Amino acid sequence: MRPGRIRAGVVGTAAAVVVGCAGCAPAVEEAGPPPVDPLTSMLLSETEVNAIVAPAVLTTTFTYRSLFELREGKAYAPAECLAVEANTMTEVYDGSGFGAVRGAVLDADDESADLDQGVIEFETPSAARAFVDRTVATWQRCAGGVLTVTDEDPEPWLLSMDEPQRDDGVELVRVRSDTGYVSTHAMRVVGDVVVDVRASHGGVSEHAVALVNAISGRSSL
Repeated sequence: MRPGRIRAGVVGTAAAVVVGCAGCAPAVEEAGPPPVDPLTSMLLSETEVNAIVAPAVLTTTFTYRSLFELREGKAYAPAECLAVEANTMTEVYDGSGFGAVRGAVLDADDESADLDQGVIEFETPSAARAFVDRTVATWQRCAGGVLTVTDEDPEPWLLSMDEPQRDDGVELVRVRSDTGYVSTHAMRVVGDVVVDVRASHGGVSEHAVALVNAISGRSSL
């Protein structure tokens, strides 16, 4: 189970430029390769992800270029503890001054595990750090409590929230259910970028720190 999300996509196109002259056939100047997007280049490929999370095998379900919103009818209580379980959410980033967003969601074929890797740009490194510090403070306030998730299911989903930790430069927190579900939310600041990852269940959760650091190592900042 993952947070309900509404995704907004952005579609880009490339066009050829036609140059004409009197008495000659039109020449077509082909568009060159698109410029490298530093944020997108930070995201791990399927091959890179699966090398870290093996023997689990994940496949990219979709990519995104904007934050997500809770879908209508879904709620988290306490509301601020949404920041513990979910990454790349509008409700968490509102007011932080974030800029460009890039991300990808990968799932196991049997839906036993999933990974959401996001990178979010801020105006300055200090703004990125302030956001992560604020988020970790929220994790600390929620630690030891129970996060109640209500949706279309008749019974709410109850998640216990662990104490936040710092491991190899990565801030992380875990949630657990009494059915054995475990999800790790992990973050790191790299220059003016926040790496924001959620790795859930199926042997993937335990690799969150390695995944965040692999993404961070691809930064050109």
